Amino acid sequence: MIRFIKRLLIQSFLPVILVLTYLGFGLVEPQFFSGQNFFNILKQSSYLVMLAAAQMVVLITRGFDLSVG
Repeated sequence: MIRFIKRLLIQSFLPVILVLTYLGFGLVEPQFFSGQNFFNILKQSSYLVMLAAAQMVVLITRGFDLSVG
């Protein structure tokens, strides 16, 4: 049981830190939890998400890259 808990903590370390950071920012600035801020974050990160998805396709296809440049 202790090994299971230890492994779970190791595997979920980054998501836990992300959630704690999100909650920390929300406690400092209450408007951080607003819907407008949430959609603003989604809008600003959409380009990075598209780039990461394209790079994932390159990695899955083992380097078959059709990029320009």
